[in-house]
Amino acid sequence: MARKKIFTPFKIADAGLLASTLEYREDKEDGEYRGFKPEDRVFLTLDADQRPCRTEALKALQAPDDQLYVNGHCTRGAETLATREDGTGATVNADAVVSQLEANGLPEATQAKIKLWACLSATPGDYGKEPFVFHFARSLHAARYRNARLFAYTHSLRQQMEATKDPREKGGWHKYGVLESVQDSDSAVLRRFLFMVQTNQFGKGKNLAAGLLRALAAKAPGFNAQQKVESYSEVELQQLAAAAAGANLMKAIRDVLLAEAEGLPGGAGVRTGERAHTYRREVLISAAPMWK
Repeated sequence: MARKKIFTPFKIADAGLLASTLEYREDKEDGEYRGFKPEDRVFLTLDADQRPCRTEALKALQAPDDQLYVNGHCTRGAETLATREDGTGATVNADAVVSQLEANGLPEATQAKIKLWACLSATPGDYGKEPFVFHFARSLHAARYRNARLFAYTHSLRQQMEATKDPREKGGWHKYGVLESVQDSDSAVLRRFLFMVQTNQFGKGKNLAAGLLRALAAKAPGFNAQQKVESYSEVELQQLAAAAAGANLMKAIRDVLLAEAEGLPGGAGVRTGERAHTYRREVLISAAPMWK
């Protein structure tokens, strides 16, 4: 049977609501349990010298089906995880998180899935700032964790399991994210759209997204579809979004994002602000970090 743990790289006294992330839910439909029980949770503990205590809490996570969730708050282009949603409070960088994993016995040869359960940890910031997951991937690589699979998420995440409302989904409880940019400014929506196009995240909406990109290029003089979105300044994105809005493209861009998030053709039945299936991206740690 696959094993799973959720690791919070903060002392339990500092963790706040992170201490109860993805609480256990019994799934009566398939007999499995979702989320994490108290015995599945591991927190930072310090010795008398204020160094992470050596334990074997993560030693059993070795097989490809095992899962390790790394739990914290994050923002676009952040270099740290934090105890508060705005990136403040207690913070910890990628090297420190990996040192804590080592101290808690995570085997160097583990093949487990490592999932960063942290909002926007796979989303870049302004002016080319890398997402947190790239820092984390390099730290894992430097510590010789090169057989595990690393995943991170490109938008905000729900803190708790939620009952599914979709008859197509197996089981009664699932993890969800929120496509928060559907209620955000046009420039934030456009940033998300361009990032998803450039990192090949569109599925059924891929052709529609490509068509919208061509339409935007036709209406926005000087727009280069190949320019990485993380290299744009906020002012440049606002100007580009204004051009898109003037060409009546913003509603279609919002709709294709929502439709992709919900997996529904044409956005049917999708309401602004609804929860979305998480956009999870895999990052290579066996070599220089890059999108897979």
